[in-house]
Amino acid sequence: MRLSKQASNIILIGLIVIFFLIVGLAVFLFWQIPEKITSEEVASEDSTGWKTYRSEEYGFEIEYPKSWHAYNAMEGLVVISTFSRWEYDRYYRTMEIEKLEESYGSIWITFPDKPLEEFFELTKKGIEVFESPGSPLQIEEFYTEEINIIEMKGYRIYYSGKSFMRFEEGEESINIVYLFSAEEKEGIIRFEGSFKGKDKEICEERAKDFDQMISTFRFLE
Repeated sequence: MRLSKQASNIILIGLIVIFFLIVGLAVFLFWQIPEKITSEEVASEDSTGWKTYRSEEYGFEIEYPKSWHAYNAMEGLVVISTFSRWEYDRYYRTMEIEKLEESYGSIWITFPDKPLEEFFELTKKGIEVFESPGSPLQIEEFYTEEINIIEMKGYRIYYSGKSFMRFEEGEESINIVYLFSAEEKEGIIRFEGSFKGKDKEICEERAKDFDQMISTFRFLE
């Protein structure tokens, strides 16, 4: 039996409504899923109230503030940030950083396969690019220093100024890079911290937290 044109339209509309109901339910359930906590994040806290991130894969552990988040963002990249993994995937990786909180901090831990001195020079040259006219970051302070931690030779690179990546009027930006020679790993370890926001004191406090975090870094036995 052939359906009338009106009946066919009613059925079609019904199917479309059902489809959008299903999609809406899926989206609703997605938003209800809690953030997945990495299995490498240790729940126990020390006397400072900080948490410990331990990576069996890369053979190290490091402490970080209780309110921060730690996760493997991708192969060879560990992120410790003031925003969640969900926000990292939704906003940070898609460059929609204006949707992050007004003040945020993020730290990337990577393992470049290059000699320490060579990578140190490459990092400095990369930062010097920001000194060109029209740069989204206007550097006001930039210096480097040699340091040692747990018998590892390294460098601390500091640069700060005004960033215009999110707000037209700009915001404070403090950036610190630690580079260490890791003979046990036959390479180097790079820690890069970026702290941005309109409140300079908050950025400075988070930069101090980063320096303290570095002091807690150690290789697993």
